Amino acid sequence: MIFSNTDLTNSRVRNYKRMEKRRVVFKLGVTYQTPLEKLKVIPGVIESVIKSVKDTTFDRAHFFSYGDFKLELEDIGSFRE
Repeated sequence: MIFSNTDLTNSRVRNYKRMEKRRVVFKLGVTYQTPLEKLKVIPGVIESVIKSVKDTTFDRAHFFSYGDFKLELEDIGSFRE
């Protein structure tokens, strides 16, 4: 990669090698026709899937925004390398 000195001095550099955990954000779309009963179950399903993966931590799953054709959910967790 090539950076100008100005870009490098005006930027914040992060050393990801030192991080013990990395945070991950997933976005998931659910159609507007999805019944309320199923919508209520989705965060728990996401939590159980993330927790079933070794060295991961579940933070939260919640409604994020209204999309053109779907409800958008955001799922946040972290993992160890």
